[in-house]
Amino acid sequence: MKHDDKQAVALWRLGVLGPLTSARLEHGDRRRYFAEAASRTHERPDGTRVQLSARTIEAWYSAKSSFMRSPLAVRCPGGVNGEAVGAERSA
Repeated sequence: MKHDDKQAVALWRLGVLGPLTSARLEHGDRRRYFAEAASRTHERPDGTRVQLSARTIEAWYSAKSSFMRSPLAVRCPGGVNGEAVGAERSA
């Protein structure tokens, strides 16, 4: 898979996660969102329409959360001053 394709899929997954990416939700609220998002049909970057399971969406959320908490977070190519993704910036 080409880099652009991987990036498109990653952004699509982030879009599916929706408010989970910026809100601090309780466990029950996350479960409700997983079920709600699974009840919808989603369009992949290639135009294919798919139905996702709540478990798939939960796995994506868990992977994203683990990555963002990692002290060894991967640096973004061309990112802001070469900072790690998820790193806090000091003023």
